[in-house]
Parts: sequence; structure tokens; C-alpha cells
Amino acid sequence: MKRTLYLFFIFSIGCNSKTSSDVVLTQLTKTGSLKAALIGRWGGLGEDNPVWEFKQDSVYYFDRKQSYPYTIIGNDIVIKLPESEGHLLNMCIIKDTMTFYDEPGIPIKGYRFK
Repeated sequence: MKRTLYLFFIFSIGCNSKTSSDVVLTQLTKTGSLKAALIGRWGGLGEDNPVWEFKQDSVYYFDRKQSYPYTIIGNDIVIKLPESEGHLLNMCIIKDTMTFYDEPGIPIKGYRFK
């Protein structure tokens, strides 16, 4: 079921060198918390519709029309899907761009919808 997670965020793969823990800590200082920075609608660059909407304690998948609980452990997001857990590793949010790594370590970017 890891492929399911890939399908949701295969919209943009790539990462700049500024996704280190120092950048994450700088972002957390600006926003107060990763959760505060995470809340909102996210999708791929050039997409017409968002893929996810993160709320205070759940993430809504637009294509499934379903919400799932998530937890934040350090800089990692764990989404509790019915079939498995989805892991967004080393999450970093700078302005309206999120960068995280999937389980094999591939960097993925998402962009905030306004």
C-alpha cells in the first residue's frame, strides 16, 4: 500500500539542499510548530485541485473523500490509513512549499493551495 502514498504526491520530485534540520528548526521558530505550518490544502505544482487538506488532527484526502488521523513525531508525519501507515519523513515547510521524504528516501515537494 506504499504505492498509494506515492500516487498522492508523485506530482513533483526534487529537493534543494536547504531541507536540513537547521532549516526545519528555523521554520518551526517562525511558525511556532510544524503542525501550525502544516494546516491547509496541499497539492502539486500546476495542479488544479489539492491532494490533501491537513487539519488540526486529521488529513483529508480529496480523491478518497475521506479523513484520516495523523501524528507528528519529531519532523515526521505518520498518517493512519486503513490499510497501512503512511510516513512523510523529515517534513520541512518553508513559506508555501512542503518538502518531505518517502520511506525509500526520495524527496517530494508539495505546494499550498490558497
